[in-house]
Amino acid sequence: MPPTSDPDAAAEASACAAARECKDLPDALTELYARVDRDIRRLAPPCERCGRCCRFDQAAHRLFASVGEWAMLSQQCGAIDAAENRCPYQAGNACMARDGRTLACRTYFCHAATRLALRDIYEQYHAQIRRLHATHSVPYHYLDLTAARLPRNRFFCSNPPTSCR
Repeated sequence: MPPTSDPDAAAEASACAAARECKDLPDALTELYARVDRDIRRLAPPCERCGRCCRFDQAAHRLFASVGEWAMLSQQCGAIDAAENRCPYQAGNACMARDGRTLACRTYFCHAATRLALRDIYEQYHAQIRRLHATHSVPYHYLDLTAARLPRNRFFCSNPPTSCR
């Protein structure tokens, strides 16, 4: 864990380390994501694959994820730096972390009507992610993954997993 005088950063670093050490949390998140994707497919939301959703300044939103989601994503796809207000896993209009993307990524679509329709799905599964953290003894934190916080997350989420507490 990096030395810091910021108690929030220290708590987030500790939580991320716990998430990285928990070998069962990624499987639980993967199963949850499969259910999310199934529920979204039922709604058949339109997607133009334009990449606007990953350009946060254009979409006027920020990207947040639980420490468990971020630890899993950075472990599967690598933790990389990004341009400000842009997803670090976007290349052109494509998502380079499609399979491991977070709940927020899965449920965000550019069209306002689609976002409204997916709000309930997001809330339902976000509550389940919070419960997964508790079940696996991983402290829950909701991290802002936009460029302002990413370098710190990149540092403290870089250790390989060992075992679940």
